[in-house]
Amino acid sequence: MNKKSLWFFLVFLAVGGLGSAVRAQDNAKFIEGTWRLDGQLSSGGKGPRMSWFLEWTFGGGTFLQNGYPPLRQEGRYRVVAERENAMTLELHGQRGTFGTEDRKMEIVIDREVRRLKIQGKEGFKRVEPRNP
Repeated sequence: MNKKSLWFFLVFLAVGGLGSAVRAQDNAKFIEGTWRLDGQLSSGGKGPRMSWFLEWTFGGGTFLQNGYPPLRQEGRYRVVAERENAMTLELHGQRGTFGTEDRKMEIVIDREVRRLKIQGKEGFKRVEPRNP
């Protein structure tokens, strides 16, 4: 391989590596904020339907999971794997409904419709901040 080919190859590798690092930062930045999924459970025709929701809030390496029927989990997270539109987080330092054990979860990002798929549940929408 001549010097010119080697130089182009090294630049290609560097740009590819830089692209991966930028994508990781972009994904981590994209998920910051509160994401909500909600719906109603069928009562089987026996009374009113029951509403439910699940919210995840990410930011600064911390997370909060809230939901109804009541659940609450909080702790810290770090990115342990990264793909173009997906990331795996390790949740640690936890407390709440699901205990304290470290666990991993995958988040898939759909930038076109601005939705997340978290732990296999699709359709999380960003909760827009309310004006005071």
